[in-house]
Amino acid sequence: MQIDLPSLESLRASINDAFLADETATIERLLPLAALDAHQTARIATTAARLVNAVRLQQRGRIGIESFLQEFRAPRPAQFRVR
Repeated sequence: MQIDLPSLESLRASINDAFLADETATIERLLPLAALDAHQTARIATTAARLVNAVRLQQRGRIGIESFLQEFRAPRPAQFRVR
């Protein structure tokens, strides 16, 4: 089985075009690809809550991680909402 790959020049041109592209147009083109459905959003919220809770449990009495989580406004597990 033979696979036809683009030429190196073609790949370089594509990378250069993407690098020089208008950011707004690029975001408008790519944003729909990043859309999440309700199930994916719920799974992400559940995983995030579990991870934050696990970090907090392991770091009880230590100030560093709580400061880090507060800096990035990591909500307490009860504050996670699924939309």
